Amino acid sequence: VARERGITVHECTLQDAAFSPGSFDLITLWDVAEHLQQPRETFARLAEWLRPGGYIALETGNVGCRWARAMGADWWYVTLLEHCSFYTVDSLRRIFENAGLDLVHWEPTAHHRVSPVKTLIQMGKSGIYRAASRADERRWPLLKHIGPRLLQRHPPCAMVKDHLFVIAQGVL
Repeated sequence: VARERGITVHECTLQDAAFSPGSFDLITLWDVAEHLQQPRETFARLAEWLRPGGYIALETGNVGCRWARAMGADWWYVTLLEHCSFYTVDSLRRIFENAGLDLVHWEPTAHHRVSPVKTLIQMGKSGIYRAASRADERRWPLLKHIGPRLLQRHPPCAMVKDHLFVIAQGVL
């Protein structure tokens, strides 16, 4: 569809893309950074593609948020096998500095805005998931066997601010 509308489309990975230095004013990465196998190298490459003063804007999970720290290995975001890189504001700041970028803005965000009641329901599901994943089968057989089956239809994806929206600027 994009090609039909006269838009140039490049089909390749970020690692294989071949753009000239200074090609872009803005590069966006919505839910991409967590898939990067070599984030330092990739962000350095993206920084080269920016014009002086250009921006990179991204959204990714925030392993430094309270919810991620509370859920630990059971946080829904780290259970997705395709997620291989995880960030905090400080880790992104360090990666950006090494790439020649300045972190100019960040804020916590969520993928979905839902009512407080739905947020509590999602948080409750996450709690059940965490309890079921740690339950002793002899003491809690129903929780161990029924809990995961119930949650399979409705995964525990909390609608809390467990993501980061970040803007970095290239060297002027």
